[in-house]
Amino acid sequence: MIACLPHGFKLDPRSMDAPYYALVREIAQAEWPKDWDWDKKLQGALALSRLVHCHSAGNAFRARVTFDGDGRMSEVFPPYWTNDQAYHPNILRNYLKPEEWREVGRLLACYSQSVARKSRRITSAMWFREKAAIEYWHDVAWAFIGSAIDRLVGPDYSVKRWQADDESCAPPERRPIDVTCAVDKPPRRGPANRLPRGKIFKSRLFQLSKFIGHQLYWGDVEDAWDLRSLGAHGECLTSHPMPGDSSDKPIREELYHRVVLLLNAVLRRAIMDDDFALHFESECSVREFLDR
Repeated sequence: MIACLPHGFKLDPRSMDAPYYALVREIAQAEWPKDWDWDKKLQGALALSRLVHCHSAGNAFRARVTFDGDGRMSEVFPPYWTNDQAYHPNILRNYLKPEEWREVGRLLACYSQSVARKSRRITSAMWFREKAAIEYWHDVAWAFIGSAIDRLVGPDYSVKRWQADDESCAPPERRPIDVTCAVDKPPRRGPANRLPRGKIFKSRLFQLSKFIGHQLYWGDVEDAWDLRSLGAHGECLTSHPMPGDSSDKPIREELYHRVVLLLNAVLRRAIMDDDFALHFESECSVREFLDR
């Protein structure tokens, strides 16, 4: 750890922290010219560990270490990186237990061959989840967590808004109809025929929390949507107190923690259970799963 700390002029750093464990990856001599963790395997393992238990470990003490012929450490190269630390409110235990690391190992073993790895929705949600973890400002982290949930359960806007993934699954007002128009054009089926995005977010998050067993109340999902929207639109959350509460920071942090625990549980199950991951394959499958 000391080798990775910045050194001043005639000043040797002294770490006040004690390391509990380290993620180690052996690399071949031919791979030495490559950048540190060039294929993101170590960072991927760190991200998966956050799905098992929330913690603030980051890349602050990353290094490439060489050993001599006798197996003794000879050199330590701390590479440059920007994401040094992670953050999370309400962390009572900032480390993983041995049984939790074994669960991380099972996630790593399943992920490479899982349906989740090929799912655009799930991989996007995992990216936003880790992005929220390394975001210092809590206001902004809400936007990332909201985006992770939105990518899982929200409408798919990568296609035209009035297109259904499968017309047979579209609601009646969006199914093709035969009409005769004066200008010989089909009637416009646009965003007006969709439910508001916030209503979709809240209703599906509520149903998902019941299915997973991390129950959120309807007021919780409404607050989560409001906080996500404030962060996404660049508003400072501290300037928008919750109704009836003058000191709501602990309430927001507690809600954030519960929403993250729900998201972690969903992503873990999606990695371990291919049938569950298929629920997030398309907007049609999400609608069948959560719109009840």
